[in-house]
Parts: sequence; C-alpha cells; structure tokens
Amino acid sequence: MKPIRLLFFAAVILWAHPAGADHFSYTYLEVGSGKIWLKDDMIVSSGVSEDVYDAFYRFLLSGAGQLDNGIVIGGDALLFGNKGADTWVATWEYTLTGSYPVNMTQRIDIIPQLGFVSTRMFVCIDGNCDIDNDIGLTYGIGLRAWAVPGWLEISADWKDSSSDLSDSVFRFGGALWWRKNHSVRLNAEMADKQGSAGISYRYTAFWK
Repeated sequence: MKPIRLLFFAAVILWAHPAGADHFSYTYLEVGSGKIWLKDDMIVSSGVSEDVYDAFYRFLLSGAGQLDNGIVIGGDALLFGNKGADTWVATWEYTLTGSYPVNMTQRIDIIPQLGFVSTRMFVCIDGNCDIDNDIGLTYGIGLRAWAVPGWLEISADWKDSSSDLSDSVFRFGGALWWRKNHSVRLNAEMADKQGSAGISYRYTAFWK
C-alpha cells in the first residue's frame, strides 16, 4: 500500500496549482523543543542494571524557501534522546522535502508533500553504542488556515514513509503571529507508538 500512496501524492503535486503570494509565506527559519512520550516503555540493560525510558526530549531546527514557480524546498534536523544511569539513547533525523502549496480559499492552503528522510539511532551502554540507520521516502498532506488573519493560524498534517519501520504521524497545531514576520507555534503529534508536544519560534520572510 505504501508505494500506491506515494504515487498518489506525486500525482497530486503534478496536478496542483501554486498558492498565491498574498497567502502564507513558506520561506522561514524555525527552532523549537518538546517532549515525546512512549506508549510502551523502552528498556535498555547494561547487564548489571537497566534503565527504563518512557519519554525523550526533542530539539528541532527547520527551514524552507519558496521558489518563483511555487515549489517549496525545506529541510528539518530533529534530535531526540534521553540519558539513564548507565545508558543513553538518541536519534538524529534529517528530512529534505518538496511541497506545492495550493490555495483552496483566501484563508486556507492545502500542501501535498514528498521528501526523503534519513534516521540514525544510537543506543549506548557504558560508552559502547549500537547504531541503527534507516532511509526512506516520505509523503503526506498538510493544511494551513487563518482563524484570525494575520494573528492566529491553525494547521494540521499527516505524514508517512515508504519504510516499513516507520509509523504514520498526525500533527495538529496553532501559531500566534506578531509584527508580520514572527510567530510562536504550539503543536502535538500522534503516532502508533508515541505522542509528542512541542513549542517553537519561527521567523518568516515575505519577499513581496
């Protein structure tokens, strides 16, 4: 089913028409942090003792730029991890995404997305680390809408990956804007094995 979904989102992007310049800007730089809660505890044993992880801390750096033809090229760097008495666990995730925002109304954009994700997970016991790598294609669709134009934005998106090791993720959030370029963003995510919440600051550039 995942290859079929991937072809579907590729067709949506080819069909879509770009969002206008008077809508949202998709050129931005964003930093944030948050927390991930696991539905099932992760247990890492050193042989002498064991550490039980039920949550990870998350840090985000994200940016994107919109081209004249409407295509948006964006990238994310995500780090999440935690440390126990004798062990620590961390995951680096890098994503490169292309999207094509579409004006649905004067207040709403729909954003089909295709991209590439690389994940590197470290599980370390007494300084000795096991490393697991995962690479895949990502696809999804998002929504941005003005609840109060220029002040309050709401958003939601769904993402999945061609990798059988990944879960689909649903995210929803909101943003408070001020002085046109600045916003503070709150979001929550739900997946099969975990949930998360975070806060971030975004600087958005308007070229026109």
